[in-house]
Amino acid sequence: MRFAIAVFIVMNFVLTGAGLLLPFAAAENDSAAPWADEVFRFNLACFAGASFLMLATYIFGAFRYLRGHPAFLIVASIVGLGVPAGSSFAYLWYLFNVADATISGPVWLWLVLLTGGLVALAMIETAVLLFVLARSERVRLKAA
Repeated sequence: MRFAIAVFIVMNFVLTGAGLLLPFAAAENDSAAPWADEVFRFNLACFAGASFLMLATYIFGAFRYLRGHPAFLIVASIVGLGVPAGSSFAYLWYLFNVADATISGPVWLWLVLLTGGLVALAMIETAVLLFVLARSERVRLKAA
């Protein structure tokens, strides 16, 4: 089970890193637009806030994991996935509502696929969390 948790955390770091960096690539694709500086500042603010939240979440989850509560690490992992998904969604909202829908098709598709991947991984991790909780409850009942 520890190996599965480690695999999920590595997947989280890869996908969340992509989720945090993809809006920068999307903004670079439209760097000649008049709103490019505004979008860059928006992306930078989202990146800074999301990075801080993810780091704090993982540190809290690891701390609780070391104290004997493995479910906290999985919950922290699920919460950590929501941060870049939210930032990608916020970027899409910003482009459609503030920047007058000036987003190219491939960039839109990248953002939607990445957000969908983050949501799918969060759902898988939720299933694993429920399995871990059920297993620990079963072990606790056998011991009693």
